[in-house]
Amino acid sequence: MTDICVRDCTLMIKTVPEYEIYHFNHYDAGGEEWSTNPEYMIDISITTQAEETVNAVVQHCDYTSYTSSDEFYRYRVFDKIEFRVFAFYDAGTACDVKCRPVFSAGDGSNYQYSINSTYANAEWTIWEDITSDTNAPSEWTENDIINLGMDVERAGAGNGTCKVGKIEVRVQWHYEIPIIYPHREGAEGKLNKILTLFNFWTDDYDIIDEGMNDDGLTLRGLDIMCEDVEPECFSFPACFPWCANIGSTAQFHKKWHMLEVLANTGITIEFDTLDKTLDGTFVIKSINLSSVNNERAYMYNIILKRKTYGD
Repeated sequence: MTDICVRDCTLMIKTVPEYEIYHFNHYDAGGEEWSTNPEYMIDISITTQAEETVNAVVQHCDYTSYTSSDEFYRYRVFDKIEFRVFAFYDAGTACDVKCRPVFSAGDGSNYQYSINSTYANAEWTIWEDITSDTNAPSEWTENDIINLGMDVERAGAGNGTCKVGKIEVRVQWHYEIPIIYPHREGAEGKLNKILTLFNFWTDDYDIIDEGMNDDGLTLRGLDIMCEDVEPECFSFPACFPWCANIGSTAQFHKKWHMLEVLANTGITIEFDTLDKTLDGTFVIKSINLSSVNNERAYMYNIILKRKTYGD
């Protein structure tokens, strides 16, 4: 039986990273645009292309097609943002294409490509990681991805017609779902022992591990509606230290709903704690919840299967 208190008594459940590919789907029409068919740079197809023959002409793409496809978007943490370009030349010698991401804080770095192929041999450029580029957000949000811009400039010494068919954006993220415990005043770094004083719950946090090579790992505990803030908590005689952060009710329920969804989908998760017992990756086998005080708190019993090589 182990008491764990990290990150101000937060157990952080992390999913394994996943990614989706989006594309730039809007441009500065009538402003910064290429001379011929600028709209083809931001459609979904690579078989149609915007064209430019004059150096230093820039097309500014100003939105991506990113959308949040699930109800748990607030738990997304973005790990990596990348882009690549499909381009080739025609009617002349090779050309260069210079791409420059544009963030809310300003322009990013220049990424210049020598375009030496015609359409028959055209290829995508490599994926460029712009997560920590010049002026990139320190912590990416959904709005940062939606409003990501890209300046696409015709460059180089060649006299060919530069053609760009599409610019893709690859977004990698994971989910972080916190289970948070309230503090007792003056008990920094420790779990709230008021629970024990009222004989409501004998242990704030309980881990039962049947062995490193076994799939029997059980988490038992009590989670209270205290999210994202350090709440002021109070208690009633022979009762429970309810948190005054009433505005977080909907998010509190959604968090536990998300954990139940993860259990049903079999997605792989990790834990961010200081306890070696939880090192590794797991699949949630089952979650049993028992609501307390009109669902202002949940007693939980989570059974995990340790994911091993070959699973």
